[in-house]
Amino acid sequence: MDKVRDVHPGGLVFAVARELGAPEDKSILVGSICEMFYAACSVTDDLQDGDTDSYFGDVPMPLRINAQVQLLSLVAVRLDELARSIEPGLARELMLEPYKTLAIMLTGQRLEITREPWDLAAYERVARLSAGEQFGTYMRIAIAAAGVAADPWVSYGRSFGTLLQIVTDSETGDARLLSLPRRGIVDLCRAVVDDLVSESIASESKLLGEFTRGIARRCPVLPQDF
Repeated sequence: MDKVRDVHPGGLVFAVARELGAPEDKSILVGSICEMFYAACSVTDDLQDGDTDSYFGDVPMPLRINAQVQLLSLVAVRLDELARSIEPGLARELMLEPYKTLAIMLTGQRLEITREPWDLAAYERVARLSAGEQFGTYMRIAIAAAGVAADPWVSYGRSFGTLLQIVTDSETGDARLLSLPRRGIVDLCRAVVDDLVSESIASESKLLGEFTRGIARRCPVLPQDF
């Protein structure tokens, strides 16, 4: 988990939980929950976009769907392990969190598929509903392992995820972003970076400070010495 913290949400969640004082075994648990949820969300997105051939190859569609549902089921099983070790009220809320988030993400995905209309405002909404909400959930699960207040961490996660979506789409040359006016893309990127650096937790946490600088430097419209 520690080795992949710069490249995978599971590693980030593990590192956050450890920074907040969670024991190693519980940090590994929340990291693995988020790793499987990330995989489930990615497969769900790719199935809708028709992008699963690159890693499923000749695997027939029924088995691709089988893998997707298996991942979601494993999220529930592992999340139940976490729920048994935390306060009951929080546990009930946490058990529903990935599924509420997935429903929100699917709303964003529907907007992206239909593209009626497709403009900068629609793109931003999709980014916030999909990657933003997803990373907010990762942070909520991470802090559950440590038993600290969720609000500042979840807010940071949403801003981080939204910026990560923009940066990834830019780096991969995604037409859903690059078909939009460049001036608008620049303004959106700057606005989300401002949101991210204004989060109080980004300055209080050494770890999140590193992640903030790292993702901001990847934004092509910002100075590289950020």
